[in-house]
Amino acid sequence: MKPLLVICSLAFFLHTKGQSLGSSRYLSFSDVSNFWQAYDRVIKTGDSSEQVKIIQSVYFNKASMELHLLQKLFHHSAADYLAYIKADPRFWRGLRERSRVLMFNYKKIDEALRKLKAVYRPLEIPEVVFMIGCFEFGGRPMGDKVMISLEVALADGNFDVPPADGSDDNYQQYPVDAAIYFALHEVMHTNQPMYKAQDLLSLCVMEGSCDFIAELVMAKPLQRPYITLGNHFEKKIWESFKKEMNGFTHDDWLYNRGFVTKGEEDLGYFVGYAICKYFYQNASNKRNALRRIVNLDYSSNNEVYKFFLRSGYEKKPMANN
Repeated sequence: MKPLLVICSLAFFLHTKGQSLGSSRYLSFSDVSNFWQAYDRVIKTGDSSEQVKIIQSVYFNKASMELHLLQKLFHHSAADYLAYIKADPRFWRGLRERSRVLMFNYKKIDEALRKLKAVYRPLEIPEVVFMIGCFEFGGRPMGDKVMISLEVALADGNFDVPPADGSDDNYQQYPVDAAIYFALHEVMHTNQPMYKAQDLLSLCVMEGSCDFIAELVMAKPLQRPYITLGNHFEKKIWESFKKEMNGFTHDDWLYNRGFVTKGEEDLGYFVGYAICKYFYQNASNKRNALRRIVNLDYSSNNEVYKFFLRSGYEKKPMANN
């Protein structure tokens, strides 16, 4: 990172507190700021009991209401955070740097949310609260807000890889794009209807629609591992998926990180994304097509199945590399 940017980013990082983010209407970074203040103090002492006290007082005791609820929901303690920090110091150093980059570029996230609102005006944009968790999720709605957990959202395993061309532009772009993706995806979820028992097809279209709209707003191909894999093996994936799509088991397709072969997680997201994208691409009226996707009743398996049939996706020419 360039020296001037380091200085400006560090100053911004140390003094940013939640809604003091300039003109941002939507973003809160208070929990992230508190965590890294705690982290800086923790790594300066070797006393484990003191380290736990620091995390408790600086991070837990100052947490947003939503973070407090999540800590209780997942039964996380200050000692849990300390164990993660000690387990992989390099990971946390990299995450700290990406957090700085992200917070310095917060206006880009805000702009993406404003663009989402412009793309579909009836949409309600909730407050997006950034936090550091214990690897439970990347993003999720929480009451009337959205929570983005940066230790998942910004992690791609390449924290310490320097830019190949000597430029830090691409290195800085990753955390910004990742945060924008998670924010857009989860905000879309907050505008979807409540659902009860859903079959696999409905769940995948519900998730994939959020990915498709995120890509539409970002105006460039979505960089998610399951989409890269899906684009290369679309026919093979579809042939497997259609055998199970009307069932109620999603273990092989959704929310299965750590339970399937690494690199093949969440392929159901790709299937839902591909269906929505094909529907949109072939629609003569794009505005109506987008409205149809946003307003689809995901609580009704029949309605989602009708949408799938109208998309014509099953007859699409597919790659099978």
